[in-house]
Amino acid sequence: MTENDNQKKPTIFYGWWLVAICLLMQSIGVGASLYLYSVVAGALEQAFPSGRFLLMMGATGLLLTMALMSPKVGTLLDRFPVRRVVIAGALIMGLGFILIALSTNIWQVIFCYALFIGAGMATLSPLTASTLLSRWFLRHRGSALGIAALGTQFGGLIYPPIIAHFIEVADWRLAIGGLGVFIILVMPALAYFTIIDRPEDRGVHPDGDKEPLTTGSGDAPERPKVTLASLFTQRTFILLVIAIGGASAVNTAAIANLSLFATDLGASAERGAYLVSLLSMLGMISSPLAGRFCDVWNIRLVASAMLLLSAVAALVFIGAASYPMLLLAALLQGITGGSLVPVWASLVGRIYGTLIYGQVMGATTMVVFGMTALAPPFAGWVHDLTGSYRLLFLVMFAVMAIAIASLLMLRIPATSDDRLKASAVNA
Repeated sequence: MTENDNQKKPTIFYGWWLVAICLLMQSIGVGASLYLYSVVAGALEQAFPSGRFLLMMGATGLLLTMALMSPKVGTLLDRFPVRRVVIAGALIMGLGFILIALSTNIWQVIFCYALFIGAGMATLSPLTASTLLSRWFLRHRGSALGIAALGTQFGGLIYPPIIAHFIEVADWRLAIGGLGVFIILVMPALAYFTIIDRPEDRGVHPDGDKEPLTTGSGDAPERPKVTLASLFTQRTFILLVIAIGGASAVNTAAIANLSLFATDLGASAERGAYLVSLLSMLGMISSPLAGRFCDVWNIRLVASAMLLLSAVAALVFIGAASYPMLLLAALLQGITGGSLVPVWASLVGRIYGTLIYGQVMGATTMVVFGMTALAPPFAGWVHDLTGSYRLLFLVMFAVMAIAIASLLMLRIPATSDDRLKASAVNA
């Protein structure tokens, strides 16, 4: 083999390495916070006796903080190096788990989840991953986002049983504190040495193409001017956040309470944690598939199928009187949960393009997670009021019906050209 042959040997496009980094980042940012919460809640309920409503305020706090911070994080991602945002978020989240391990009452736990874990989740999240990857991919954006979104499911798969095991054999404080130390040691170093903001920084183009994808015009598109106020007056934006927010709220209500659903039926805490892991495992399968489907199929069809499955899962939850029925509901909800992020991110990219992606994704995240934050305490309140979750499941079904209707009314551009999409924002 000649020297020239060696030089022509194809290399892996660096964007795919960033997909792997974003996967690991989201496994910590979402998997170790939101997906783990129902397992931690069981230990907290024994350590600090309180009603389910108060117990769920920790999950509400972290989601509200994420919602409020997301527009600012989106703006920071458009203006500053992504690695700086990720490093800061990882340090804050790790410190939050360490402080939770040192807490002496439930209010301190709620405060730490709201202030520290929520801030970390806002940065180590689909918002950051989708903003970064949307710069590196155009034609394969859905596939890249879908694979990266495996991180949330991967984190939900591995962290609940590991933490539940340490809680059972050791102490919940040791388990949570150790998780915080792990995050502080691993994520900042990973971000510093691997994250590169744009393909141009390595002398390449999105998708690894030799030439950039254009409409044929040699003029570079200007960044459209967009504000939160202008977005909130757009019919498209409103319908989008209703559809995605409804799906996210239902999914979070299931995740945050799934282990408690099982223990209420007489199952052990470990079997409850297994349900969370199973839900995550199904999400790991559906996430890359949904992303790929968004690239090659009608994106409205893919999103509609996702929402319909969640509605069916709610119906199964309504009739679940045994652990096997909960298992089936978790399977269905897991498919929806895994599909949510790639479908959401692909819709934003299809409608708004990459020039203002961080801002728009931040704005949608604020509204979506603001809606989602209401789900855990509402679930706890329903349980405290009625003694069961049956009313919750009925509400979940109604929310999904509204989400499906909103999606069907949503206008989605047929073109995948970012230049045309960006121009449409100003129209």
